[in-house]
Amino acid sequence: MKLYQVLLLCAFPWLSSCEKNNDSSGDFLEITVNGQNHRRDETNGFGVSNVTGCNTKAHYLSNISQIDVATLFFEISLKHYENNIDFQSSTPGTYAVKADNIYGLNPISCNLDVESMLEDKTKTNQSTTVQSSSSSHIVTQVSRIGESSTDYSYRIKGTFTAVFKNSANQLITVTGNYQTTIQVLK
Repeated sequence: MKLYQVLLLCAFPWLSSCEKNNDSSGDFLEITVNGQNHRRDETNGFGVSNVTGCNTKAHYLSNISQIDVATLFFEISLKHYENNIDFQSSTPGTYAVKADNIYGLNPISCNLDVESMLEDKTKTNQSTTVQSSSSSHIVTQVSRIGESSTDYSYRIKGTFTAVFKNSANQLITVTGNYQTTIQVLK
């Protein structure tokens, strides 16, 4: 119940000070699945604070966006260091695609990894499994774009290929790119 309260507060930013993009203009998620293109021109602006990562530093899981259409549901989130002292040296490069284990509970993902999930609505059993070894995430830009008295804003751009196996053992490839704005604490 507590997780849902946190998510509710983050979804309605006037109720809290959770991660809400002050300068999120231009944020988007664009994917291609089975030859079909889907785009969302804003990011969700919610996340989960103080989640476990691959090391002892505090991490934040920032939801980039979700795409929900008749044949699929796709969600992707960016895990990043929560504090600027840790995040400020982050650079473009190749990072991992990991399974989204319910709002950042994947302890093996690291700074700038993405956590992703896909539901294949064409099957009775809609669950899929991320094939991490066949997937890739490339961060193409990390730019500090602003600050407040408590945090810094960064714009992150990247591309990804996420491969999923559905209940019929068929591979589904999702390719895409995104731009999202995150905040890290001073």
